[in-house]
Amino acid sequence: MPASVPKEQILSSTSSSVIYRSRVSLAKLHKNRVPCIIIGDKEPISVETPQGLIRGEAVYIAPDQPHRVHFGKQSSRTLYLESVRHEPLLNGKVARRFEDSELNWVMDAIDLWSCEQENAFLERFDNQEPIVPMPEKLVHCLEQLGANPHTRLSQQQLAQDLGLERTQALKLFKACTGMTLRSFQIWKAIRGALEDVAAGAHFQTAGFDNGFCDAAHFSRSFRSTFGMSLSQALDSKPTS
Repeated sequence: MPASVPKEQILSSTSSSVIYRSRVSLAKLHKNRVPCIIIGDKEPISVETPQGLIRGEAVYIAPDQPHRVHFGKQSSRTLYLESVRHEPLLNGKVARRFEDSELNWVMDAIDLWSCEQENAFLERFDNQEPIVPMPEKLVHCLEQLGANPHTRLSQQQLAQDLGLERTQALKLFKACTGMTLRSFQIWKAIRGALEDVAAGAHFQTAGFDNGFCDAAHFSRSFRSTFGMSLSQALDSKPTS
């Protein structure tokens, strides 16, 4: 397994979104931890869902829903949006393609993705009820998690930090972040580890430094999140 991945595979990253470039033909059955948009460079993307096949130049996929992705023989970009809490584009579906009237905006925005484009995306598409305001105590918890990626926050500790009963604390966490406590910590650990690998760290070291107990734990979490093995992703050669 390669020890490093080209930096070009992480195209853009903000505090609440990241874009990965890859050149794999298939992502096997998996569930995203956060909503994502997949864009092919040369041909449409096909997404297999329990509701049928969705095919388009850009496809939006909901979190926590089983699906496969057929990328074809091309380089693709996947934008993961942590800041989208609802499913404003889906109407109860697992995935849908962007319509022609939306496609140009999405294509232009993803090329220069930043906090500004992210805010514009939310303003344009996320027209559901406002998300639950995040209490200062929870903001502090998330800051601590970000500053200490190798640690894991237990349910009991979260409840204590928030001054709530455990079930209430977990419900509040998911309402504010869009993820369960466990899924949030795994997602942040994967993001941190991939950034470390892109900077030159060995994958085993990167995984351990971001809280995975060993290489197998990192690999299992990666596969369940992206539908491909870590070695497939690291071997993926992005095109210019």
